[in-house]
Amino acid sequence: MRIVTNTRLCSTIVIGAIATMVVISPVWPDGGGVAAAATFVASVADGRGTGPLDLRRLEARRSAPGAAILHITITTWTRWDARLLAEGTPHRLLILFDTDGDGRANYTGRVRYARGTLALFIEGPGSAFEPLAVQRTAPTVITVTVPGDSPPNPATRRLGIAAQSLYVGSKTACARGCADRAPDAGWLVAR
Repeated sequence: MRIVTNTRLCSTIVIGAIATMVVISPVWPDGGGVAAAATFVASVADGRGTGPLDLRRLEARRSAPGAAILHITITTWTRWDARLLAEGTPHRLLILFDTDGDGRANYTGRVRYARGTLALFIEGPGSAFEPLAVQRTAPTVITVTVPGDSPPNPATRRLGIAAQSLYVGSKTACARGCADRAPDAGWLVAR
């Protein structure tokens, strides 16, 4: 593992680790004062598997530790058609939220396709929430913003996040289902 620090941008990047955290806090060119608020990014890479919903990376980004708004980005290894996630299909793309640190998901968000758009539907203990818009920023990338201080994104607690996918192909290596999780075990911690 190698740590690279750029003093001009006051950033630290861990290279060679499975999970990385990047803190970026630009300063004025003369070194006096912070030019913008820090951005805290935690991400985890996942190895190559099979199927179009095979996860490549999960990323959680906040503007500061414990900041209210959480941006989650999921990247797959290959492009996929959004219609795979239509209601009634066996395919799944989930975001799991561990809000109390016990290692189990308290809330589950399911990415669904309907009427030409993707949305995240979050459910938890006796609750269902309004769907959140999912942005398709590239053929292999989706991003969703989870409002702060909401049950699946409490601002006062350490938040664990994981992504799960399932693809079932009819005459492929995934005929019995290709499942993936990022991280493979445990949780990506969004600070």
